[in-house]
Amino acid sequence: MIKPVIFNSADGSDSVLHPIWNSYYHSKHGALSESLKVYIEYGLAYRSQIQNSIKIFEFGFGTGLNAYLTLLFAIQNGVTVNYQTIENMPLLEDTWSRLNYPNIQTALGSSNEYFQLLHRLSWGQEFIVCNNFILTKNNSSFESFKPDSEFDIIYFDAFGPEIQPDLWTLESLEKLYFMLAPGGILLTFCAKGQFKRDLRSLGFIVEALSGPIGKREVTRAIKL
Repeated sequence: MIKPVIFNSADGSDSVLHPIWNSYYHSKHGALSESLKVYIEYGLAYRSQIQNSIKIFEFGFGTGLNAYLTLLFAIQNGVTVNYQTIENMPLLEDTWSRLNYPNIQTALGSSNEYFQLLHRLSWGQEFIVCNNFILTKNNSSFESFKPDSEFDIIYFDAFGPEIQPDLWTLESLEKLYFMLAPGGILLTFCAKGQFKRDLRSLGFIVEALSGPIGKREVTRAIKL
């Protein structure tokens, strides 16, 4: 078995190199910076200005970084988050336990206890992690995932279209569209032209936002 490789990104936070696809889980320019900018600032913080109970779907649990930062934000800002995520290739403990995220003091704080808990909780069950955060991890593919309700935010954090093209088709994006509640938002690092045209064809309002270091722009799409 080929194990994932942990590497230190430019902002000092760890990420993982997928051994089969030879693709990074996060930006090599800064894993933490990317997640904070794309998903927390443009997604959760943006939405929490008008809503304090938020339901999030994450496409790709991966290292657990997005879930971890969302949990810290929810606690710090008094927001209640119901968080559902999918992952069909979960990292093993000998990989995720060596990631340095809990050792980095962010503007949202840090917590080794919560980071470990997010990974250790069983798959396929709903858990109340704390008063502000409910978590359900689904060990499944996107094709087999059947949502039981609509979401306010989608973190679309799959590997890029050049690595997993089947996840970026119009059919897949349409499924994401119908998973969102009216006014819901989709966030992703991808800013490719065809991707944005496909989003518009489905009825999204598409915004090109300034990206984190090493990325000119990222995408926020709003369902009318």
